[in-house]
Amino acid sequence: MSSHEVSPQTIEEQNIVRIRSGFHLPYSGRYGVVNGIDRQDRYGSYLVQFEDGLCFRYSTPELELIPAHATAMNNADLYRRAS
Repeated sequence: MSSHEVSPQTIEEQNIVRIRSGFHLPYSGRYGVVNGIDRQDRYGSYLVQFEDGLCFRYSTPELELIPAHATAMNNADLYRRAS
């Protein structure tokens, strides 16, 4: 498993994630906070909120988990939203 591949058990609420690049993915390439997990939702298991307040649902292959130490300085806004 590469450093960017994510297993469903790895992602938890309040994690910071990056949306993988994709033509059909809203906000691809941007960072957001996982605000909810519903593995039964047909639109995507993970509800991700972005800095502007919008939320979208994504599935596991569409996300990259970002280590907390890598984003602490650059994404202080995301941390405030997560708490």
